[in-house]
Amino acid sequence: MTTTNEAEARVPQKEKKQARKKKKKKRKRKKKKKETQPLKMCYFDHQLWRCGYWRWGNFREQCHKEYRTGETCGLKLIYNTYLEADECKHCESMHKKQRRVHKMVDDVKRWTCEGNRRATIEKTQLEIGALQGQIEDIWREHEVRKHACSY
Repeated sequence: MTTTNEAEARVPQKEKKQARKKKKKKRKRKKKKKETQPLKMCYFDHQLWRCGYWRWGNFREQCHKEYRTGETCGLKLIYNTYLEADECKHCESMHKKQRRVHKMVDDVKRWTCEGNRRATIEKTQLEIGALQGQIEDIWREHEVRKHACSY
């Protein structure tokens, strides 16, 4: 059985333990704040096509905060923008498919005038539908990348 003096002595000990725990938590918070460093930046070339499609080019300059050779930080900044005169790969692919669709449509018109090619016409119309679906998919990808802020 404990006396009142011993019980009174335990109360300050509990308060001391709680105070120590609070101090430890504060130290941990301070350490976490020290571990998070400000944003680092590395510079890259930037290729921009006339349609608005873009991509990151070669690595140009390492930021002063990244000390390891060959390593880049998470943030990419533009060092120089190169404007490309030709079409991007997506536009080129879309134009090829559109030319193919146009040729198929002309063929279907010719075959309907000739007659006697019903199976060929049906097959070609299915191919035209598939190509138009592919063109729409490519266009959608192109627009997403064109308006994206990072890739």
